Amino acid sequence: MTGKKPADSITVHDLVNNLIPAIDAKILAAFAPGSSKTQQQEAYLALSNQLINELKQHDVIVITSPMCDFSLPSQLKNDFDFIARSGETFKYTEQGPVGLIENKRAFVLTSRGGIHKDTPIDTMVPYSTLFLNFVGINISSLFLLKAPH
Repeated sequence: MTGKKPADSITVHDLVNNLIPAIDAKILAAFAPGSSKTQQQEAYLALSNQLINELKQHDVIVITSPMCDFSLPSQLKNDFDFIARSGETFKYTEQGPVGLIENKRAFVLTSRGGIHKDTPIDTMVPYSTLFLNFVGINISSLFLLKAPH
């Protein structure tokens, strides 16, 4: 990866200090096309649209996250849930789902204690890979940082 160029833009999402709510029935209704929405649901839809548009505008996506209880933190899962929208970031075909986010490179950096790489107790890497592939993004590089013994 080369250095930042003057025309590059960087968007940072601090999912710890700027929480994205967990998906519930009201949020799912906000994402449904053509339904009447409350003011809060309009705000949920606007947040989802913002996250999706930012993802589409960038060529490189960098995700940094610790492993938390053998998986990804709930904040990152909530972010993924607001991005995964049928007709926006994926679609269903007779052959199965197809991701609609194209021509992106993703770098995932994850930290963890202990030895989890390629073991059944590491569900973070497979889940992140599955989700990114589901919306059409392939992981270019995966960096696993672990605490020393």
